[in-house]
Amino acid sequence: MGSHPNGTRREPEAPTIFPLDWDNRIPGEVIIKLQPEVVPDVTVSVPGPDVPLLQKVNRLGIPDLDSSFEHIGVESISHLFFPSPPSASGEHCRASRSDDAYYRIKFAPGGGVKDVENALRELTDNKIVADAAPNRWVVGTTVDTDGSDRCHPDQWGLVQIDCPAAWEHSIGSSEVQVAVIDSGVDLNHRDLRPHLLLGKSVLDIGIGQLPDQFIADGALVDTFGLPWDEVGHGTHVAGTISCTRRGVDGVAGVTHCCSVIPVRVLTRALRAGTDDVIPVGTKTDSSVGIRWAVNQGAQILNLSYGDPAWDFYETDAIAYAVEHDVVVVAAAGNIPDPSRQGRFYPAGCEGVIGVAATDSSNKLCSKSNYGDHVTVCAPGERIRSTFWGGRRYASTSGTSTAAPHVSGLAALLLSVDPTLTAPQVAAIIRETATPLQEGPRPDQVWGWGVVNANAAVKRALGAKAIPARR
Repeated sequence: MGSHPNGTRREPEAPTIFPLDWDNRIPGEVIIKLQPEVVPDVTVSVPGPDVPLLQKVNRLGIPDLDSSFEHIGVESISHLFFPSPPSASGEHCRASRSDDAYYRIKFAPGGGVKDVENALRELTDNKIVADAAPNRWVVGTTVDTDGSDRCHPDQWGLVQIDCPAAWEHSIGSSEVQVAVIDSGVDLNHRDLRPHLLLGKSVLDIGIGQLPDQFIADGALVDTFGLPWDEVGHGTHVAGTISCTRRGVDGVAGVTHCCSVIPVRVLTRALRAGTDDVIPVGTKTDSSVGIRWAVNQGAQILNLSYGDPAWDFYETDAIAYAVEHDVVVVAAAGNIPDPSRQGRFYPAGCEGVIGVAATDSSNKLCSKSNYGDHVTVCAPGERIRSTFWGGRRYASTSGTSTAAPHVSGLAALLLSVDPTLTAPQVAAIIRETATPLQEGPRPDQVWGWGVVNANAAVKRALGAKAIPARR
C-alpha cells in the first residue's frame, strides 16, 4: 500500500465512503455539452434546474440528436445551470448563451452503469455533442464527529494559524461574501444568523437513486427550498469561516463578521448497516450551486466535498468562477489512494486552492489526501465549530474542516484590501504559508505549507499590487 507522509500506513482506519473499487457513476444520468454552433438550433423550450418535474421534455428539436435520445430512452432533459445575468453591450443587455450548451439527460436506469456507458458511447459519437460525462456521487469530507467537544481544547486551529494576531488588524467585513456550497446551514443558529445572506437549495437527487452504500435520511429533491441543514456539515464549515464568539461555550470564526451565502447541494444519508451520518450529493447539483453562487456575487467559494473523478462540467463550473474573479477553496479529500496520491476534485481543478489537513503538531492528518493538487495545509483535526440541531457546537475532523480556515483567511484579506484580485489573494495565502519541511515549494505533501493568517494580513496591508499568477 505504501506509506503516508506522517509515517503511518496509508490504509484508512475504517472503510472510506469511496472504496477504491467503487464506481460512483449515477445510473440513468449523463451530462452533455453541445457544440457552440448548434446551441441556437435548439427549438424546444427546455426547463431549467428549478422547474417542477411535471414539465418534462425529452428532445431538443435537433433531429440527429433527438434520434440518439430516442434510442437511449431519454425520459427528461433540463438545463444544467441557471441562466447567467445579462451583460451590458453598448446601450443594450446581452444574455449569455454559454449556459445553454449544458444539459442534464435522464433515462430509465434499467441496466445500471452499463446503460450509462452505452449512452455516453452513443452521444460522444454524435458530432453535435462537444462533450459527455456521467453524473457522480460526491460526499462531504468530514470523517467523524467528536461527542466530547466540551472537553476539547478551545479552537487550537485558530491559534495555530495565528488568527489572534491577525485580528489586531481586521476581524473581517460584512461586505465580503463567502458562499458555502455544502449541506446548507442551520438558519436559526444564534451565532450564525447575523452573518447569513439569502441562500438556496439546489438539491435534485431523485427518489430511489441513492446507491446501496447509503440509506436516504433527508430531503432528496428541494429545488425551491431554503438551504436548511439536515447534517451539520455545512453549519460547521460556516462557523469556521465567520462567527462571533458568544459566551463561554461559543466559538469564533477565522473572521467575525464576513457574510455567508449558504447553498445546499448535499443531503443527509446513513451509511448502510451503521448509524454514521454522511453528507451526500451529486456532482451536477454542486456544479449548479457553484454557478448560482457566482451569479449572486459571492467573492469566495468554499467546497468541502468531492470525489476522485474528473468531469468536464464540474471543471467548467470552476472555470466560470475563476473567470469571474472568485477565490475558490476546496478540500483535498480524505481518501488516501497510493496509485493517485489521493487526487481529488474539485480541489484538483485549475485555479482552485486545494487544502490538506494538519493536526496540532503540524503533521498531516492520517486521513488527509496529499499530492500535487494540494496548495496549502490548514488545521483539520478535532476542529470545534457551530453545529446543527440540539448540539449547538461540535468538534469534527477532515479536510472539510481545513478548507474553511483558508476561505476565512481569504475573506480577511479581501476585508483588508477589497481591491485584491482572486489570483492576488491566492498568491498571498501561498507565499505567507509556513513551510513544514526544507526544500523548494510547493512540494507533493504540504504544498506551500500551513497558512499563516497574521503574515497574510500584514502582507495584504503592505502590498497593493502582487503579481497575478495562479
